[in-house]
Amino acid sequence: MQFLAQLVVGFILGMIANWTLCLLMFTCVPLIILILLFMTPILNILAKRSSKQTSGSAAAANEVITSMRTVRSMSGEQKELARFRQSLNSVQATGWLNAAVKGVSCKYLSHILTI
Repeated sequence: MQFLAQLVVGFILGMIANWTLCLLMFTCVPLIILILLFMTPILNILAKRSSKQTSGSAAAANEVITSMRTVRSMSGEQKELARFRQSLNSVQATGWLNAAVKGVSCKYLSHILTI
């Protein structure tokens, strides 16, 4: 409700201040909404995936830390380190994908706003 009131008040103040510029800016609003509708579900999916992968990495690290004597007695440090790095690589890949989606969407939003 607050955002709707801000939109209405902003539109009225814009029309009072400079009606031509206000109408020009409101022609870009559908494009901005379209980009945000496209970007939001993708970012939600990536956030859930990243959270799930991070919890898996934390569980692997916790497992090794709690059974350090067993890992050490079987000379499994390198194996566990490789397993932990593998889980972190998947988190990093998801982070890169998240950054790419945000970068592309911000690029298009800034392009629309500067037209």
